[in-house]
Amino acid sequence: MQSTPAGVSITQPGYLAFLAWQGADVANYAHILARNPVSLGLSYACGLEPTDGAAVAPLALDAGSVEWVIAFPEADDGTMLAGGSPACTFSSSAPELLSVQGRGVIGVVTPLAGATVTLSARCGALAGAVAVQIAGPPPGAGSDASDESEEAPRDASVDAATAPDAAAPDGNEGDAPSDVNQGDAPSEGNQGDAP
Repeated sequence: MQSTPAGVSITQPGYLAFLAWQGADVANYAHILARNPVSLGLSYACGLEPTDGAAVAPLALDAGSVEWVIAFPEADDGTMLAGGSPACTFSSSAPELLSVQGRGVIGVVTPLAGATVTLSARCGALAGAVAVQIAGPPPGAGSDASDESEEAPRDASVDAATAPDAAAPDGNEGDAPSDVNQGDAPSEGNQGDAP
């Protein structure tokens, strides 16, 4: 163990015991197991930490949200290790579906459409990746809705041109045809005796 400006640095694997003395008595203690990192893990930066020491995978995100993902040293069994990492480089296997910007060990990710994408990071000599499942409409799903919205004004103008005179008291005066209040007007498949 070495002293550093930030506290202490553990230079090799093994157990350490920290003791807090009060006079001749031990007031408190902590045992720390130091392990070598072998890869890089990626997990939610806050709020959804796992309880067993292993990173959650895959990450589940909603399209349209903005989330923070943290990169951390990982032991050979997947246990998250405490300790600092150098600034990381983040990348997405499909930037059009999941965009990411690196800020130190934090990746700010924006899921854009429903899909499964791989989020990767490299911090110094350590690298890692995690699958990201994005809940939401797949790419291009909104195009039908936009087509309908573009046609809506045209349909509305046709209806306005053929609608009854707005000044008529019962909405059924004048010579303009209407689908409303026609009495015995024929319906689909019923020819009837309509005038």
